[in-house]
Amino acid sequence: MRATPSRYLSNTTTTGGPVLDHNTDRDLGAMHVDSAVFDSSDEVWSPRPLPVRRPLGLRREHTSKVRAIAYDSQNARLATLGLDATVKLWDAARMAVTASTPLQYPHETVCLGHDPTRKLYSVGSQSHVTLVDARTARQVHHFPSCDDGWGVRSLAHHEHVVACGGGLGRLAFYDVRAMAYVPLDGSKVFWEAHGHGYLDKEDATYRTHFAGTRVKNAVYSVAYSEDAAQLCTGGGPLMLGLKGCAVAVWS
Repeated sequence: MRATPSRYLSNTTTTGGPVLDHNTDRDLGAMHVDSAVFDSSDEVWSPRPLPVRRPLGLRREHTSKVRAIAYDSQNARLATLGLDATVKLWDAARMAVTASTPLQYPHETVCLGHDPTRKLYSVGSQSHVTLVDARTARQVHHFPSCDDGWGVRSLAHHEHVVACGGGLGRLAFYDVRAMAYVPLDGSKVFWEAHGHGYLDKEDATYRTHFAGTRVKNAVYSVAYSEDAAQLCTGGGPLMLGLKGCAVAVWS
């Protein structure tokens, strides 16, 4: 029988805090929104009602914003990362925290990666990447960001290599076995530039504070293709208020 998270919700959390919400089955079909779909015959977008289902329940376990979630489908477990610089491991079926660890590098903890083969989670902060044991939440290794001070903004795993996207628009690859960044093309350079992308230079924020400045795009997202032959990165300006975007495909 498939586990239902709401069966395990009570009036308090495991840390003594309140459950934020507890919806009944009646609530599940209560919300609808209009979602645009494309009608090829008229070549127009038209509204179409689609159901939006509410969560069965919510728990408050972090003391600040939750910035990233990584799901382990093999074991029905997940990890959550908060701006409180804490990683929590969950039993997804019971909505219960099984382990928690305060991070050694606590600033700007905003992204998670997952390596199911080695049973590791990677955590990005302002200055470092931390590798966390997916079973115990123990921190097993740290390595510095190639964009130190600008933060690690995205992470992705393939075999023994961690792809790291940085706030300065750099993409670097860290070899977990060698515990070192991988040099590119035999050189001493360990990173690739994401690219210029698009920046709205007519925006008031840019014209007032950044006019004439070369703005680099942070790498907010990293994802491998199914065969791992290609890598897609996406992002945009790191500075608050700027408008822009950038996408790149690597092979």
